Amino acid sequence: MTITPPTAAQFKARYPLFVSVDDTLVDLVIGEAVSGYVDETWRVADQVPAILALTAHLLAMEGHPLTTVEDDGSSGGGGGGSTVTDRKVASIKVGDVAVSYKDGATTTSGGGSGSGGSSSGSSNLDTTAYGQQFVRLRNKNFPAVAIV
Repeated sequence: MTITPPTAAQFKARYPLFVSVDDTLVDLVIGEAVSGYVDETWRVADQVPAILALTAHLLAMEGHPLTTVEDDGSSGGGGGGSTVTDRKVASIKVGDVAVSYKDGATTTSGGGSGSGGSSSGSSNLDTTAYGQQFVRLRNKNFPAVAIV
């Protein structure tokens, strides 16, 4: 039995942060997730959630969506008012994650896990919440086996 992959609309309903990403790109990445990582050996109930989580992870690793959330001050000090603004990325650094924008701003995230900066696995699945969810689903479907 073959997997019926989710649509871009289903992906965006599950992960609305990616609503600005082009549907064609989302469909291509969904296809990559299906053909390279999730197949019919997975539990049926876990197939679509795993594909969606992996798609979100892969898109996030590519820098999508290229937006930031900024407080517009409309909430009267509560910090609840925010707008999403497009920003053009000038450069991305992967080790200790740094993103430089064409407007001169820089976002840096350091304090890694001490892994030495080398990537492990096919797509650094532990670097995003989406990848971590995919790993949880994968481990549920393919638990570690102890040989006695």
